[in-house]
Amino acid sequence: MRIADINPELRPREKACSQGLGSLSDVELLALLIGSGVKGHNALEISASLLYSHGGVGGLSRLGFASLLGECGVSKATALRLAACFELNRRLVCAASINPLGGEEVWLFAFSKSRKPAGRALLYKGGAARVGIDIREVARSACAIGASSVLLVHTHPSGAALPSPEDIRLTSSLRLLLQELGIKLLDHIIKAAGQSYSMKANGLLT
Repeated sequence: MRIADINPELRPREKACSQGLGSLSDVELLALLIGSGVKGHNALEISASLLYSHGGVGGLSRLGFASLLGECGVSKATALRLAACFELNRRLVCAASINPLGGEEVWLFAFSKSRKPAGRALLYKGGAARVGIDIREVARSACAIGASSVLLVHTHPSGAALPSPEDIRLTSSLRLLLQELGIKLLDHIIKAAGQSYSMKANGLLT
């Protein structure tokens, strides 16, 4: 059955517009991201099959681009879209776990080759004054955890979720050092006053 043949009120897109995304099931939300089906299977059927095969959203989110591309009914564009959504969620979860309560903190989140969480470490904890970050110490921590890729998150006690010139310089140097060790720096996120700033999203980390 095509989604076009379903009662309009039950179609994911129309339901989301009229009732809000919160009214959609996991299957319906995933179907929105999948977009269109393939011959013999609509987006809802592909969505249900993916979630069932991998034990729900949690299991599916651990698949990388290549694994998603190998799934029935998942095109290259869809695999990229899903992988990007899951990656954004991982970064959001990491950033949300940091609670800036006045002092500055620097956290390292490590991931395995399959982008599964491999561990995290509180690298620095200071007061109202900014703390200095030693990129060699960051690299040592990443190696000790056995990370394939890492995410750096730190809070700004100033209340401004914007990188300083020193933050930008440090991030560039850290990326190069980690690259020499075969570790990818996914992003450097700054948190302050309930806001977050991604250096990757803002073109400061290539």
